[in-house]
Amino acid sequence: MTEGKNLNPVVQEGFHDPLFEKQRLEQELNLEIEDPVDAYEIFDMVRHINDPEHPLTLEQLNVVNPRLISVDDTYIRV
Repeated sequence: MTEGKNLNPVVQEGFHDPLFEKQRLEQELNLEIEDPVDAYEIFDMVRHINDPEHPLTLEQLNVVNPRLISVDDTYIRV
């Protein structure tokens, strides 16, 4: 009985958005401004976690994506 099991997950390519990555790098390298934690930093922390049922990462399973993460410094909430 395989009902309820995801035996063949759809594997996604890694996240790659050149414009997003360029903007992020420019902000990271700018020493004139404060560098708060952003969505990509959170994404980078969790993207390599492996799913316990598959030998795949959360990024490959498309469970996590920087566009789906929001960071609110006012309330210290992710």
